[in-house]
Amino acid sequence: MLQILLLFFAFLALLHVVYELCLGLSVYKSSEFYLSREKFNLMERIFGKNLRAIRIHLGLNQANFAKPLGITGGYVLEIERGNIKKPSLPVIMAMKNKYQVNTNFLETSVG
Repeated sequence: MLQILLLFFAFLALLHVVYELCLGLSVYKSSEFYLSREKFNLMERIFGKNLRAIRIHLGLNQANFAKPLGITGGYVLEIERGNIKKPSLPVIMAMKNKYQVNTNFLETSVG
């Protein structure tokens, strides 16, 4: 009887270890998702900040920067604030062509 109880408690201890491992993995996965989400949000803000830096370097206000691109100054404002994730590819290509913007710099601050 004692051996059966010892085996039972050993089995419970093993279940507890497996449970803790699974819980640890789920916490790790959720924190990994959180970190990747934070990284994504940071990238969105970098795009807007870099766009603002380029616009100011060119000496343009938001409306004057936006007009040749076929967008509004308010749209540029929303990009710079990070409220718009990333403008469409045609808008990015228009920035590249009109202002010789390095699209790699916009997205990564490198280039």
